[in-house]
Amino acid sequence: MLKDMRTDSIAIICGLAAGIGWGFSGFFDAKASKSAGPILASFLINGFVALGYAIVYLLFFSQGHHIQADGVWYAIASGVVITAGALMYFKGLALGPVGLVSPLS
Repeated sequence: MLKDMRTDSIAIICGLAAGIGWGFSGFFDAKASKSAGPILASFLINGFVALGYAIVYLLFFSQGHHIQADGVWYAIASGVVITAGALMYFKGLALGPVGLVSPLS
């Protein structure tokens, strides 16, 4: 029972932190899209995100994991779809208000 409460509490905290992070991200994404253009903004922001993921993975999660070919192909496919979505998101932010574009994405 206590373990379930702890797990639920951590899930709630993670959800709230993600919501706050996405909110701030939408604000800064819009500023970057309008000042640098959607393609450059998308490239820079996603490049920094990829670098951050790589650092966290190498520091905390790389031990004991084995890369499988299926996982690599799924990651490549996901990367293609995320890239297309990110480009459309940043283009939308460059053209319209955050309050309209961000909730739709």
